[in-house]
Amino acid sequence: MANRDRTPNPCKELEEDLVLLHYSDLAGAERHALQDHLVSCAGCTGYLKELATLLPLTVKADEPSQTFWHDYSRELRHKIDAVSADELKKQRDRLKRAAKKTPLLISAVSGEGMPEALRALVEVIGEAPVSLKAKGGAAQAEPWTPATPQG
Repeated sequence: MANRDRTPNPCKELEEDLVLLHYSDLAGAERHALQDHLVSCAGCTGYLKELATLLPLTVKADEPSQTFWHDYSRELRHKIDAVSADELKKQRDRLKRAAKKTPLLISAVSGEGMPEALRALVEVIGEAPVSLKAKGGAAQAEPWTPATPQG
């Protein structure tokens, strides 16, 4: 490792096992034997501490940018929408059989099917806002209508 003048030298035959121990890839009897050895060996203990300090520096975090995620999301929505009419019909029929209800088809790109989905959701949860229902004013509330998607 770097600067061996100041860092105790590990036992040569255990260097590989020390790396495995650092990454938690040493199991069972070998791990226990090495841990017992570390109690009395300053060289191996120092080497293990040095591994813990230096090895994380060799790995650069690979966090994609916001632009990447935006482009990825847009591309994924387009790929999902690119299903052929025949495939869409097959999937809709399959879902209809499984759920015993007609599925709502929604386009993530164009917004097609969104008003129908929102209307169906309103039927499930009720048209009046929760605050009006709590005040007993559900009968006076205007029915909700979905906004048209903006292109």
